[in-house]
Parts: sequence; structure tokens; C-alpha cells
Amino acid sequence: MLNVGDFAFDFDLPTSDGKIIKLSDRLKLHSPILIVFYKFDCPTCQFTFKHLPHILNQLGDEHFLAIAQDAQVETEKFKASYSYQGNIVCDVKPYPVSSKFGITFVPTFFVVEQDLKISNVGEGFDKIIIDNFSKKIALAKSISQFQTFRPAEQVPLLKPG
Repeated sequence: MLNVGDFAFDFDLPTSDGKIIKLSDRLKLHSPILIVFYKFDCPTCQFTFKHLPHILNQLGDEHFLAIAQDAQVETEKFKASYSYQGNIVCDVKPYPVSSKFGITFVPTFFVVEQDLKISNVGEGFDKIIIDNFSKKIALAKSISQFQTFRPAEQVPLLKPG
């Protein structure tokens, strides 16, 4: 698996509605980007996506990219069931992008900087990575009073994938 300090592989993948997203093009406009690899039937992925709409509502979706290891049909259903408005691209069998990143289980997170350098990595649900990334983006966008997770929620620090 790629680690902190490694360079992410550039890729272009289709969204569930057929648009193509290229990582390097996206990073030119919005850096850094939090990439999360997931599968629709993974319980830890489902737990993770339960929290992401709250974050996207506060920060916008331009700094987030979900990579589904699923077909477009499952991806659209998953997106709708979690009210996820962010970008999701599909990496279907034989999972060329997931393979290049060395994904062995999901969810796996990478924070990728504009130069494609990876600044953070997490496997499973990692509250600290998500919180630190969200606060970094909030600061860059001058968003004050930002809370990554809803105060009433009891969110564990880690949840293995």
C-alpha cells in the first residue's frame, strides 16, 4: 500500500453518471483532496459514509473524492441511501486504481496534495484523519466554528474495515 511521502498515481475514472474525473486536474483546482476507497456492502464503509454528508455540507465536495469498488448501479444506490452529494468514481474489476494504490481492504483513506504527494493514510474508519483533514480545509476556506462530527454523536476513534 502507498504510504505517507509516496506519490499517488494519477488516474481518470468515470463518475456514476458518466463524467470523467482526473485526479491531477482536480488537484490543480482543489488541494489537498481526501480520497476514500470503499465498497457498498462493507459495514465500516457504511458507517463512514453516515458521517460524510455532514462534513460535505459544511465544506463543499471539491476536496473529497470517493472511489467505489462497485458498478455504477450499486454506486448510485449507495450514494442515495447516505444522501452523499460528493463525487464518486467507479473503479471496477480488475480494480486498476485500487491495485496501484495497494488497497487490501476498505475503507482506506489518502490525503493527496497538489503535487500528488500523499500526506496522510488511514485504514478503516479513522476519526483523527477525517477530523484533521476537515479542519485543514475549513482553515483554508476561512470557515470558523467548524465541527467535523455532530456534537451529539459518539464517534469512535477507529473502526476497522
